[in-house]
Amino acid sequence: MPIGRRGRMPACHPRHWLLTITYMRKEEYAEVVVVGAGPVGMTAALCLVQRGKQVLLLDQAWRRSSRSYACALHPSALRLMRELGLADELLKIGRRIERIAFYEEHARRAEVNLAGTDAEFPFLLLAPQSELELLLENRLRAQPRALLLWNHRVTAINQQADGAWAVVEKLAETATGYMVPSWDWVVERTFSAKAYHLVGADGRHSVVRRELAIGEDTRQTSELFEIYEFEVEGEPPAEAAVAWETGRTSILWPLSGSRCRWAFQVASGPEAEEFPVKDREPVEYVEEGQPAAREQLRGHLKERAPWFKPAVGEIVWHGHAQFQPWLATRWGFDRCWLAGDAAHQTGPAGMQSMNAGLLEARDLADAIAQAQENPDAAQALTAYERRHREKWRGLLGGAESLRSGPETAAWADRNAARLLSCLPGTGAELVPLAARLGLAFAPPACEPARGGG
Repeated sequence: MPIGRRGRMPACHPRHWLLTITYMRKEEYAEVVVVGAGPVGMTAALCLVQRGKQVLLLDQAWRRSSRSYACALHPSALRLMRELGLADELLKIGRRIERIAFYEEHARRAEVNLAGTDAEFPFLLLAPQSELELLLENRLRAQPRALLLWNHRVTAINQQADGAWAVVEKLAETATGYMVPSWDWVVERTFSAKAYHLVGADGRHSVVRRELAIGEDTRQTSELFEIYEFEVEGEPPAEAAVAWETGRTSILWPLSGSRCRWAFQVASGPEAEEFPVKDREPVEYVEEGQPAAREQLRGHLKERAPWFKPAVGEIVWHGHAQFQPWLATRWGFDRCWLAGDAAHQTGPAGMQSMNAGLLEARDLADAIAQAQENPDAAQALTAYERRHREKWRGLLGGAESLRSGPETAAWADRNAARLLSCLPGTGAELVPLAARLGLAFAPPACEPARGGG
């Protein structure tokens, strides 16, 4: 079916458009539908609104993330946040990290100093993801051309030459049971959301990717991490750290205030979720479990990072997360395109996947705006795919992408394959970071996309 009458969007003032959406007919219209309201999806929506587009943003969760997962924003992501008018607020709540140390078998081997790597933001910014999402959501709510709908699950996607549409279920909570009622989610209504283009920013288990029948190119074995966020007694370290011990990776991120986060690679554990876990409930840690969790954490630190000196205080949260480095075989076609973890993932140390996804959101918004304003510019979308797939082939290239030279230390040469995913950068940002270790970043040439559509 065409979008609107004769394939055109219904003519209306943006504020009137919001009213028509609110009344919830059987068919809803927008110039772009974005599926997934995490940082990448909300960034895509904001960038599209900046380019004059009407955007409908859908997420099946009932609210944004409430957990204080730490996200490390790279300099390029901070520049994007500045474009969106959010950088100043983020700088107030985040912690600046200017140095990352590398350890192997308890010995300090190298460090990467970010000073001089970026003129405006020569540091990483560690901030709670919940706060980043709150800033993005508040900015979206203030845009008359954007509408964010929680509790809306996309179940199917269709494409035709003049547009795409998603089958959407609005979820509602209802009480079940008689003597002892319980609350369950049920489908309140089903409708079609129609648009000229659709963006899939719905994470590792993307419905959009599944509906487009796009495959996955799995590059490495999955890695399971046990993660602790906790208070320390005294000052937390001033630097982040990556430690390798008997083939296992451990990652330290100092957070704002007196908090730290450690992630320890483990051989086995409970069935893990994608990270960050899309949990919209507040975290409540069972007080009786605090002593046991603290002892487990102290045991990990004694075995893997005896150089970490701050005393362990209260555990804020504790869980497991699975990471599987992979790349979608293509990033979309025709009217539907992917961004963020819907298209890729790598290990957690360099926080590359989300940062790359934020930049993809901006570039995809540019490409969609060009394609909608000029039918002859549809190649902008294939150029988006080619450019970012090439970037990701470099990120997942391991030793093929990081080359050693005559002055490279033996330690860095030996560990080039696993160093790449630990560097806090993507694309050209990796050049000066690799140079700090005596390595050259030279990604392999991009292979053509394949599969799906």
